[in-house]
Amino acid sequence: MNTSSKTLLKNYGLKVTANRLTILEMMKSVGHAVSQNDLKLMLNNSLDKVTVYRTLKTFQKAGIIHEILDGSVQVKYALCDISKCNADAHIHFKCNLCEKTFCLNSIKIPNISLPNGFMVSKQFVSFQGKCQGCS
Repeated sequence: MNTSSKTLLKNYGLKVTANRLTILEMMKSVGHAVSQNDLKLMLNNSLDKVTVYRTLKTFQKAGIIHEILDGSVQVKYALCDISKCNADAHIHFKCNLCEKTFCLNSIKIPNISLPNGFMVSKQFVSFQGKCQGCS
């Protein structure tokens, strides 16, 4: 993301605070999805668990990040593409070696027709294997 964190928060209608900037900058710097606990550790526990959780939920509601269920014990969060967050529209990949989870934005999930009476509210497609860095 090339947009400054302050501008990004303002563009999404969020108040610019030190905690939000810290968390957003950390997420931008890692380049892969992170859990709430990952963020706390990366920030050397400088922010409490509740602050990190509330900030992640605020970012998710605004559309800055999206939730990823990759089979891990914890939910992970990834930054959305700046143009528009559509977490359901792409595939996620979890590396079995380094355990990092990546958004594969260029690979779209095909449209699947469900039987009558079924209605999708969320869809998650996740692959596992070795990432480029571990291959």
